Amino acid sequence: MTVTFFSTFAQADETAVKDFLKKQSPEEERFISLLKKNKIDSCLLLFSLSLKKQIGTDKLIADLKKINAYYSKYPKPKTTPSLGQASSGVGAFGHDINGTWEKQSLYQFIDSNGKVIYYFTLYYDDSEPVGIIKNYDNMDMDNNIPILKPIKPPH
Repeated sequence: MTVTFFSTFAQADETAVKDFLKKQSPEEERFISLLKKNKIDSCLLLFSLSLKKQIGTDKLIADLKKINAYYSKYPKPKTTPSLGQASSGVGAFGHDINGTWEKQSLYQFIDSNGKVIYYFTLYYDDSEPVGIIKNYDNMDMDNNIPILKPIKPPH
């Protein structure tokens, strides 16, 4: 697996990173395996309590069912893991974290025309428990409103 590093500091502590990924990666693989098997209740156990409160369990369940359906149709999404170092309690991807390292795993479902139609992103950090998803987002690209597109003010 190739991991992209985003670090605002000097040389990364290679041992700490390896230890983090050694503990975290199997848990992410377990989550994806459970998700593919539509074991939604088991998947929910791998989200942090604060994240479940923030997003809402019903919304997470709906999202997980939708992702399972995408896995049924597109079994091998493009996966892009990235790793970054925190600074003053803020992870490399903008989340408040308790650890030193934050991992982002982007999963993109791509149609036969090469267009990304849906993605979800899992965020982990190296605070215990390492295998728990600390942040999450997703987007159905058909409903995507371009954020960077300039909006003309009303006249």
